[in-house]
This record gives sequence, structure tokens and C-alpha cells, in this order.
Amino acid sequence: MEGYKYRLEPYKGMNTRYTCPSCGKKKNFARYIDVDGNHLGDDFGRCNSELSCGYHKSPTKNEVVSHKVFEYKKIEPSYLRNGDIFIDRYRDRLFDYLIEKFPVEKVINVFEKYKMRSTDCKWEKSTVFYQIDIKGRYRTGKIINYDNKGKRVKEPYSRIYWSHNLCTREFNLNQCLFGEHLLRGYNDENIYLVESEKTCLIASLFYPESIFLASGGLSNLSAKKLEVLSGFDVEAIPDKGGYKIWKDKLEPLGITVNTIMEEADIYDGADIADLLLL
Repeated sequence: MEGYKYRLEPYKGMNTRYTCPSCGKKKNFARYIDVDGNHLGDDFGRCNSELSCGYHKSPTKNEVVSHKVFEYKKIEPSYLRNGDIFIDRYRDRLFDYLIEKFPVEKVINVFEKYKMRSTDCKWEKSTVFYQIDIKGRYRTGKIINYDNKGKRVKEPYSRIYWSHNLCTREFNLNQCLFGEHLLRGYNDENIYLVESEKTCLIASLFYPESIFLASGGLSNLSAKKLEVLSGFDVEAIPDKGGYKIWKDKLEPLGITVNTIMEEADIYDGADIADLLLL
């Protein structure tokens, strides 16, 4: 290379890399050399950790060009605003199905307990299950379309949508357990964790004195989502066939996993609501 006065020492093994004078990382600093191959001062060179350090002192300018500090910035979760929350109630097919099986007053009480809503925004007479955290903040709403028999519509595709997707602003989703808001100020032992949101409603109609929470599915058991259960006496009731998965996941966290569905004479995939409605 002709015409240079100083240049960074070419890499010829780790012996040609040194300790960075800024971050202190060893074997990570390229020093400047002159035309004869002599090193300049120990502080002239460039750190290879461009993001976490970014130190670079050039001999031509005799100054530190940059010194970046890379920091992890926690992204705070977004919450639904008042204008994002549906106001219609008792106009969905799931409500219609349940009042055929239970007194309408009891169904209304449970729907109020879980702050249920109805919407036609995606599909007519759909049900909205809001995820409301222990501080009362709306994380999102799960919109599900049911048929007249209280079953999820799955053809020609599964009709599930999320209310935060209707927001035009940037939204950082951070889900929580369905029914989590009921834990605030609650000290009783009758707390049960199930898979589906609909199961919470039906089980609550049979056992109104208890609190039922839903994970939203067999595999939706992240450690972060379960943190809120610390200090509570919780019993989990997975759908039939899911016992081992939940046992391995939950018992190390101190949550008892009930075997009632595994022992029941009922089809795989059935939940405690199906058993109660027999």
C-alpha cells in the first residue's frame, strides 16, 4: 500500500491485536503503525467491538472519533386505550348459546366478571375475550367467532383475530392470562388455570365462588405470563391429553396439575367445561 503515512496494523494472528484502552477487552484492539511498521502510542487504534465500545483514535486527527455505548433498552408493553375497547355486550353467539343452558342472570354476571364484549368488526356476533392484567390494564382482546352450538368456527379457516391489530399506532403486544384482573386483592385458594377462555366462563357458571384463569392454549405458558401467579395457591386443569406437558412445565413452579381430565371417560382434547356439560 503506497502513499499512506499511518495505517491499522494488518491482522496476522491474535498477537497483532491488543487490549482496548477504553473497554479493556483483550485481543480486541487494532493499533496504528507507521510506514516502517512501528506502533504509535498505545491509545491509537480502533476497537473491534463497534457496537458495545466503538473506540477509535486516529493518528491523523489525534482524537477519539467515537465511543459508543450499547445499551439494552427494554420496550414497554402497549395497552389498549378506552377508544380501542368495544362497548357492545350480550350480542354474540356464545352468549346466546350459554343462556340456553343457564339462567340469563348468571350468564350476565359471568360476562361482567370477565368484562366480555361483542363485536361485528370481523365476523358477525363475535365474542371478545379481553386480557386484562392484575393492574387493570387491557393488553389485548381475543376476538373469536362461534356458531350457534357454541363451537369455534374453523371453516374455511379458524376465525380468531386480535383487537390490537385494529390499532393504527405501533403496538408492542405483551400478553397476560385471561382473567388475571380477578387476582387483584384476592386471597382465597380457589384459583384454577385452564387452557381456553370459554372454559373459564362455563366453569365459573358452575363454580361462581372460584376464579378460573386461561392460558389461551396448551403451549401458551411462558414464564413471564405465569409470574403473576407467584404467591397464589393455583391448581391447573389441562385439557385431556395435555397433562404431562403441563405437569413438566408447572409443577416446578409450585402449581399442582389436576388429573381429572386424564381419568375421565371422554375424548382427547376435551376440557373441564365439556365434562361439566355432560
